[in-house]
Amino acid sequence: MNDINFTGVKWVVDLGGTIGHIKAILVGSDKTPTVARYDVETLSLNDDHKKANAHLIAAAPDMYLLLRDILNNYETDTHMDNQINVVLSKARGEL
Repeated sequence: MNDINFTGVKWVVDLGGTIGHIKAILVGSDKTPTVARYDVETLSLNDDHKKANAHLIAAAPDMYLLLRDILNNYETDTHMDNQINVVLSKARGEL
């Protein structure tokens, strides 16, 4: 799979109207489509864990781009390069 920019828009956690959804913020539009959902019914997780997981999911595109930029623009050691490449491959669904 080629390098991706996910949706190309900011993702945010919706704790209001459609609880359990990660929304895309489309600049210049009043639409906020759902790009991912998280389980609000899981009994084994408390609300704090659910919210923390939701925020982690919403931050995933930004983290992907940051890791990609670090790999491409900064000198790191081979071990760090390998770790970053594994995480990026996992995010692209290659692992």
